[in-house]
Amino acid sequence: MIRFAIEIDGKRHQIALPPGMLAASPGTGSAAAPVPEEAAPGTVTAPVAGTLSLWQIGDGETVEAGQVIAVIEAMKMETQIEAPHAGRLTHLASAGDMLAQGAPIGRIDAG
Repeated sequence: MIRFAIEIDGKRHQIALPPGMLAASPGTGSAAAPVPEEAAPGTVTAPVAGTLSLWQIGDGETVEAGQVIAVIEAMKMETQIEAPHAGRLTHLASAGDMLAQGAPIGRIDAG
């Protein structure tokens, strides 16, 4: 089972779906990326399942802690992803990629 977090009326709920439910429907593109068991240090992960709609910071650029680095869209709602700490950002996903909750989108190396 793959677990996801959803928000209903301001309350966060966990749901679980069989992996086959994530397969792409004909004409809809690729399935969501699989979620790794444990992310490497410095890895920035998707807080929700959705589409990486925009990188605010370019690959290889320096970021500050708390700076918005990317935006994920899910069900017409946007979620801003902030840098957890300062360093140099490396993109691990591309704009337009469909991501599962917890999927790696980038890495921030101290520097």
